[in-house]
Amino acid sequence: KQQWRNHLKYIRQHLPKNRQEQASKLACKQLSAICQNSRFVLSFASFDSEINIWLFNEQLCTEERLVLPLLSKNKLELFLVSNLNQLIP
Repeated sequence: KQQWRNHLKYIRQHLPKNRQEQASKLACKQLSAICQNSRFVLSFASFDSEINIWLFNEQLCTEERLVLPLLSKNKLELFLVSNLNQLIP
């Protein structure tokens, strides 16, 4: 399993920037359409070479619908995010 993750991460890290941007825009557009009628949306804070869905998260945040997970002391907690500035790396 870890070998497969490493392989996929390698591929992700070596995608051309324009392909990464194209995939991010398409993902945000599709996620917005899928989640348009949802009261809250559990998302994730992408980083490194992960697909960038920050535009989607920003939209959800302004609509007060963004929920993000936080792993604290081996416990997963969920938080309604009302301001992206409150996020801590």
